[in-house]
Amino acid sequence: MSKLKAVRKRIESIEKIRKITNAMQIVALTRLRRMEEVTLNARFYFDKIRELLFDIAESTNFNMHPLLEDRTTDRPMGIIVIGSDKGLCGNFNNNVLTSLLQLKEKFPNSEIAAVVIGKKIVKAVGKKQEIDILDTYAPIDLKTLDEPAGRISELFITKYLKKELNSIYLIYNEFKLQFIGKTKIVKLLPLKLEGQEKRSHHRNYIYEPDPREIFTELLKEYINNQIHQGILESRAAEEMARMLAMKTATESAGDIIEGLTVTYHKARQAQITKELSEIVSASEAI
Repeated sequence: MSKLKAVRKRIESIEKIRKITNAMQIVALTRLRRMEEVTLNARFYFDKIRELLFDIAESTNFNMHPLLEDRTTDRPMGIIVIGSDKGLCGNFNNNVLTSLLQLKEKFPNSEIAAVVIGKKIVKAVGKKQEIDILDTYAPIDLKTLDEPAGRISELFITKYLKKELNSIYLIYNEFKLQFIGKTKIVKLLPLKLEGQEKRSHHRNYIYEPDPREIFTELLKEYINNQIHQGILESRAAEEMARMLAMKTATESAGDIIEGLTVTYHKARQAQITKELSEIVSASEAI
């Protein structure tokens, strides 16, 4: 009897967990739908800024622009690391941290100066003594996202122009529909303009004011928007990862309950058989 009670309590306990994970899956799905719309809409603006930037680059020679020139100094490498504010999203933050450490291994002689975005990833990166954290943003409010993205962009561009940084990278989880996206590493500075796809048409622009000034502002807007887009992509990917993690947990709980139910019925059947056997034996004895 005590075994049956233990199994029954175990089933009830897992059933409660399944209800919680199922509710969290629904919440994550709701947030995902909202973030999916915002992220995909923002991609159009980002693509347009990128298109304008490369249009001007094709028509004007800016090879000597300070935001394009390669650095061969031993200055630190700047990295913007974007993770999650909350947990229960599988390997979401571990993947970002792994990419960060892989990038460091690729440039073993370069120090790292990082800006870290997201409560969970801040804790993880903070444990790495070899990484100098310039600033953290945890949590980050999507309603006022323009402000922190602008500050981060301005911080790194200023340090790069002062030659305090050798290069700047952005690490985040890319959002993909229907499945978990991979961690993406984007080199922001020095920006490479060559190797872009050739378009069949070319637009002729009238520049006002000077094209170099416009190009500089577009470069800054491009970097600012890349950070902005990276945060949106990461947040959408986070909700996707959390929804899939909760879906897997709910299904696993269902499988465990099914197995325990079978065990319970077998034990109950064995107990009934034993009781009947005892009754028959007692009846025969009488």
